[in-house]
Amino acid sequence: MNDDRDSDVPAAAGTAPARATVLIVDDIADHLRLYEMALSDRYEVLRASNGFDALKIAGASRPDVVLLDVMMPGLDGWAVCERLKSQPATAQTPVILMTASAAPDVAARAKQVGAVAVLRKPYVVEHLSRAIETALRRYR
Repeated sequence: MNDDRDSDVPAAAGTAPARATVLIVDDIADHLRLYEMALSDRYEVLRASNGFDALKIAGASRPDVVLLDVMMPGLDGWAVCERLKSQPATAQTPVILMTASAAPDVAARAKQVGAVAVLRKPYVVEHLSRAIETALRRYR
């Protein structure tokens, strides 16, 4: 979470309140572009195309929410989520997993690794926005 923002303090006159930062992690470039286009009008968007970059960006930028694809080569979303939750700087950052998997144990495994929600692909942008807003309200 971005500690430099205090949601109880009003923005100074003439300035807009800081927008929440969302880190989107997906190994498919078209998905990253689509998510960014859908979300950039409401959030500051950071992007990572693999798990290793996601960990670096999350540690340095401390996003308010991480949208994390599960199936990625190298370091998959399960491992990234576990590592985010094990680091003090990102342990409290809500992670929303995104997956096309229809496996019955996805929700239980997501909870086990510390994710706050799972979105099954394909989904509509409104579901993505609703999941982000829920995570922000609950964990800010």
